[in-house]
Amino acid sequence: MDLSPGVKFLMMVAAGEAINLSSTDLDVEHLFLGLLKIEDFSSGDPPPVEIPEREWQQAMEEIGVLQVQWQRKKVNCKPVHRRLRKLIQESQPVNLNQSEFSGHRTPRCRAVFDKAKAYARQQGENQIGLLAILAACLQEESQTLDTLFQEMGWQREDLLPEVVPE
Repeated sequence: MDLSPGVKFLMMVAAGEAINLSSTDLDVEHLFLGLLKIEDFSSGDPPPVEIPEREWQQAMEEIGVLQVQWQRKKVNCKPVHRRLRKLIQESQPVNLNQSEFSGHRTPRCRAVFDKAKAYARQQGENQIGLLAILAACLQEESQTLDTLFQEMGWQREDLLPEVVPE
């Protein structure tokens, strides 16, 4: 199953987050960070990287749907993003050998994509979209996300995507 333009952009943003956090691989927490961060791009500004115009428009539409989800759940993305970055910094071991970002996904991250594919199929979608990634991230075990959700007073199931009318 293909990735939607929004998920392709999410992967770039999540990889950037992983690099900024000196992580060697892409993990679930980086995807969740990316889901919070891409809301910054919903203003219709030109893409920060080379993305064909049609794909960028599709990504913007998908980001808009995600933004509605965050608003419905009363998630203020910027402070949550900042707090999650701090939690990741505190929880990950120091990269003593200064290994560079490999671009590889961890087994947990690959499991997120498997779950997202199943979620997308269940929703009748032909691509893995942002809401499928969100649902899958919420299903994957993560002590860091558990800490974040506890601090925010959230239950994982309360953040699951709702179907958005067209």
